[in-house]
Amino acid sequence: MKHLFTRLIALIVLLLPVTASAYSFMVDGLAYNINSDTTVSVTYTERSPSNYPGLTEANIPESVSYNGKTYSVTSIGDYAFSGCTGLTSVTIPNSVTSIGSSAFRGCLGLKRIIAGENLTSIGAGAFACPYLEDFVTLRERPIIISADVFEGIPTASCDLHVRKGSKLRYEAQDVWKDFLFTFEDAEDYIDGIPENSNNGLKGDMNDDGIIDVEDVNALINIILKLN
Repeated sequence: MKHLFTRLIALIVLLLPVTASAYSFMVDGLAYNINSDTTVSVTYTERSPSNYPGLTEANIPESVSYNGKTYSVTSIGDYAFSGCTGLTSVTIPNSVTSIGSSAFRGCLGLKRIIAGENLTSIGAGAFACPYLEDFVTLRERPIIISADVFEGIPTASCDLHVRKGSKLRYEAQDVWKDFLFTFEDAEDYIDGIPENSNNGLKGDMNDDGIIDVEDVNALINIILKLN
């Protein structure tokens, strides 16, 4: 009986490292799962309200090195940052092509997301962040997404920022066209911080730093379109 108990304890000890860790490794405060010999995905530290405690900014790198090997960061997994209430801004690099379901769900403090130009798929509820204020996309053409990608976000108060010359494409695409304000200034956010700011003027439709007749006419056209 004593030997059986000892073996049981030994088995539990062996299993603990496998069950306790939800990721392959951590670098600079972010957790990763190895997908292949060359790629990794960003994942959660644990599926609970204590996911990434203390994290306020997530600047995801294009590549990461671990144990002498370099991996390309190509995706953000399901629930990766879910419940990270202290997170305020996210920068997603061009190397990321997919974002999983509910990746940022419940990030109540999240205000701004900058998404790279090679993103091709976004899972359901990925950006279910009710207080998001700015979504920046560096893609010239909008990708097809489901209506619940931005679940719970009031698109009248969240601004969409696209590349110059891309506004009409986004305004013609389902889901993306639901954003009330679309600005062609995404390039200003490439380094994570806008170089040219309209000082938060919500009515500055052409981003020239002032509100004038041109902005009023543009706003009237938007209202007419909604009706």
